[in-house]
Amino acid sequence: PYVVRVGLYWVMTYRRVATDSGNSLENDNGDIVRDIYNSNWVFQRQEVLLTASASRAGNRPHCQLWRGYLITCWDEWDAVNSRGLGIYMRVEELM
Repeated sequence: PYVVRVGLYWVMTYRRVATDSGNSLENDNGDIVRDIYNSNWVFQRQEVLLTASASRAGNRPHCQLWRGYLITCWDEWDAVNSRGLGIYMRVEELM
């Protein structure tokens, strides 16, 4: 996971995969998730940036602060057709 400090909060972005054998996704792909913690590392909330399915799942999330922006990137994969869907970037202005 990637962790960055945004003001008084810690932002952790990671790939979440199913751990039970009945729901595991192929190729180790999964949801792209962000957890927000306060300055004492007490969990505040969770945001799902991408919900995985058989035809669309994420991998290798990266997160970076740049000037007044939080930039998150990840790959997406289509397990049904065994092909990459592209590389995605989410840019959020921080206030």
